[in-house]
Amino acid sequence: MGFIGIPSAMILILMIIDFRSGAHITFSIEPGYYDDVLELEIYGGGHAGNRIYYTLDGSEPNMDSALYDVNMPIVLTDATSNENVYSMRTDTSTGFQYDLVNKYSMNYPGYTVPDHKVDKCNIVRASVLDKNGKCLDTITGVYFIGFKNKPAYEGIYIASIVTDPYNLFDYETGIYTTGIAFDNMKERIPESEDENNMPY
Repeated sequence: MGFIGIPSAMILILMIIDFRSGAHITFSIEPGYYDDVLELEIYGGGHAGNRIYYTLDGSEPNMDSALYDVNMPIVLTDATSNENVYSMRTDTSTGFQYDLVNKYSMNYPGYTVPDHKVDKCNIVRASVLDKNGKCLDTITGVYFIGFKNKPAYEGIYIASIVTDPYNLFDYETGIYTTGIAFDNMKERIPESEDENNMPY
């Protein structure tokens, strides 16, 4: 039975919501497009003992991530000037397997990594963790800074999907890498294999 005619299940749900709201966090600036440098703050965090950790590389925050200091806002600039990281990987396509492509493919794709700084956005992920490392709340914000004067994006709609790089590039489970499956396939290809049977 519930109190004053309210079912017990509803009371339990209200208690859970009230507990989580104490650790709720928000960004001081809404994600989106901005022309100038931003000083981003994180509001909330709940009771003493909880701490806010954040990352700027798309990974999920944990207790090894940067600890947020309320006296030091996160400064966000045009991230394009940052060093290329993911665009420099050569395990994202079999087209980078130059020896195999030359041997088995009629049309060499000529894949290369960029020789310039590619456009980038700022990805800020923050989590409230208790003293045991349990996540009580988490938020993600994507900030495109300085894109107003980049003509390539005029009239272009952009959708941003954020995931931990592990989900994309892990050797065994990443969905955006040739990975272990391709390496196993290479080991099964005999030297005398006819090029028409190469599973490219």
